[in-house]
Amino acid sequence: MIIVSSTHDPDGIFIPLIERVETLILPYARNVVMAYTPNTNIETIGALRSLGFDLVEGGSFNESRLASLKKALANDLTENSFFSCCFDKMVHWLLNNPHEFDGIYRKDIHRDVELLGRTKKAWNTYPDSW
Repeated sequence: MIIVSSTHDPDGIFIPLIERVETLILPYARNVVMAYTPNTNIETIGALRSLGFDLVEGGSFNESRLASLKKALANDLTENSFFSCCFDKMVHWLLNNPHEFDGIYRKDIHRDVELLGRTKKAWNTYPDSW
């Protein structure tokens, strides 16, 4: 499964979070295609690149979501399943419930689309800001 993701971090606030989640995210890193907004901090971009993410510059945040999916599709991968998750949500998920994240990642999907929402617990534990 390919994880398509996006991020917007002009102030570099995700850099310490990337360091905190590095060992948890490395098993997935080669399967992450991520777009970043044009004003994302250069050090954040470098930290994401050092994880092994396949990066592409997107546009606005919503345009970046589409850019990551387009890049994943253009990579001509044999993989036909995509897991879309914004980077900040991925970090929160891995820090708070890594087994659930891995279960979703490894899920064998037999439908064209499967949409999963956040649980009440996930909504209640997500920080108001980083």
